[in-house]
Amino acid sequence: MLAWRTSKPATLRRAGVVLFAAGAVGLAAIAIWQAMTWLPHASGWRQSYFIQRYFFVLATLIEIPVVPVTVAGVVLWAAGRAARRRPTGAVEDVEGTGGSPGVGSKAS
Repeated sequence: MLAWRTSKPATLRRAGVVLFAAGAVGLAAIAIWQAMTWLPHASGWRQSYFIQRYFFVLATLIEIPVVPVTVAGVVLWAAGRAARRRPTGAVEDVEGTGGSPGVGSKAS
């Protein structure tokens, strides 16, 4: 969380893209692995359940955290984009007011 708040938006976006790409490659690799190992051995009616089998393997494959890596990549990428759009210095702390006009100012 600290790295998220202290990193530059470009760094967050790059880390997000790298993690998302790694997760997407992992998702594709698992699909190929299941298509090569399970699909040829499944009988005719079981082959129609390939998508369910794929999601089952994703949910139970704890050795390789593909889904969390992909989600973390999306979150970091989105955080980098949101931070880039936020104007720098939008709320300034002037004379100890805490950034809120009228609160703690001598004029009020």
